[in-house]
Amino acid sequence: MKNDYATAYNNRGFAYIELKQYENAVSDFSLAIKINPMDATAYSNRCSARKELKEYEAAIVDCDKATSIDKKNLGAAYFNKATIYEMMGKNSDAAFEYSRYLKLHPEAETVRQKMKRLLKAE
Repeated sequence: MKNDYATAYNNRGFAYIELKQYENAVSDFSLAIKINPMDATAYSNRCSARKELKEYEAAIVDCDKATSIDKKNLGAAYFNKATIYEMMGKNSDAAFEYSRYLKLHPEAETVRQKMKRLLKAE
């Protein structure tokens, strides 16, 4: 029953992201996490919302927590962390995370080009 509430908060949080209501999204993902602290999806989604709010350090913590709980989230976490580091101007960290993403998704040519551009900017 509790997990049903966590899922409901997670779903509503995602709807808030779609509506660009990021503070509300963070609140709902936090409630989902409070109910089920092992909900990797809620951490991953909260990372996305925090990224939009420019809460970069907290977003990275959420990405790392999601991957520590569920290794299936690795690709999304690497990509999210790369974009966060890029937004922070940390090009070498961003390139590193993009390279981790490319190991899982070698067909992602757009990501490969982004990584090359970042490395040239260093």
